[in-house]
Amino acid sequence: MNIVLLHAFPFDHRMWLDVAEDIARDGHEIALPDIRGLGEAPEWDESEPASLSTIANDVIRMLDALEIEKAVIGGCSLGGYVSLEVLRLFPQRVEALVLVDTKASADTDLQRTNRLELIERLTTSNSLHDLLTGIENRMLDESSLDDAKVMKLFHDMLQNISIDGVCRLLEAMSKRDDYFSVLESSSVPVLSIRGESDTVSTNEDHRAIEQSSKNAVHIEIEKAGHLAPLEQPLQVSKVIREFLTTLSTMSEQQA
Repeated sequence: MNIVLLHAFPFDHRMWLDVAEDIARDGHEIALPDIRGLGEAPEWDESEPASLSTIANDVIRMLDALEIEKAVIGGCSLGGYVSLEVLRLFPQRVEALVLVDTKASADTDLQRTNRLELIERLTTSNSLHDLLTGIENRMLDESSLDDAKVMKLFHDMLQNISIDGVCRLLEAMSKRDDYFSVLESSSVPVLSIRGESDTVSTNEDHRAIEQSSKNAVHIEIEKAGHLAPLEQPLQVSKVIREFLTTLSTMSEQQA
């Protein structure tokens, strides 16, 4: 089975490496692209709108280049938003969704204002200080703060981010619509995963995803915050592997 796993903001594909390695043991083909403006992905072109649809089209171009007609699309946080946008624009290319520490709702007016004000501060100061200050405590479970491996990778991924890339993504996230109608009209299986101490994507956010989907399973990950694939990769990979096994069984029964 072909799987695409998209990372959270403002990190890169490396947050999924341990999960992907474990899932690959079952023979699945896994793609871990960087979202434009982050990691090794290209910077935004001035001619391209700062929107999730631009990133969703990047995903489809990658699938086309790999000659993959249909895939399981998954993502954490921002990666979850992009996964939902792929489903909205290209439902025929989505085998199933894996939505991790994310939400299907649009930003509230306050959240949108906060993002736009952050863009202004970052560009005016020409510094990422306002984005990065306290980011560990906002995103990670308390136990992760004492995990040297998690913290090293967490900080390594923040070393090369650019102000322009971050601001384009903040703008894209601020403009997104909610995806509840997309989920309600789709029959694709949905796996909802949430770190139990995640304060960014709440239990209510994931319950709304589950209730809007025709075929959804929700799992909580212990000792994980907003970045469950980074914090508890073996727990997350176990849940995804079980989900993929169920998908394979369903596919065989329908054949």
